[in-house]
Amino acid sequence: MAEVGHLEHLKSFILCTHAIIFFGTPHQGSHMIHIGQFANNILSTVMPTNNLVLQHLESHSEYLDEQIILFTPLAKKFQMKFNYEELETVILDK
Repeated sequence: MAEVGHLEHLKSFILCTHAIIFFGTPHQGSHMIHIGQFANNILSTVMPTNNLVLQHLESHSEYLDEQIILFTPLAKKFQMKFNYEELETVILDK
């Protein structure tokens, strides 16, 4: 249960935001994250890498679930527009 003032630290953010636009944000993660992990593994042989963002973008990750929980009370305060691509993205041509 929310307590009075539990989002007080976000007050200036809320007052300064008119709208939020999402461009295909995978709010439940991506089943194709293995492609990024593969690229990260290759790069890690020649330079330091960090796969933390990739871990967060895995399907139904704990991090993404937490972001949904934190954002839900704020969502009612904003006008939001959601955009997405309708054409299939071809990764490898068969």
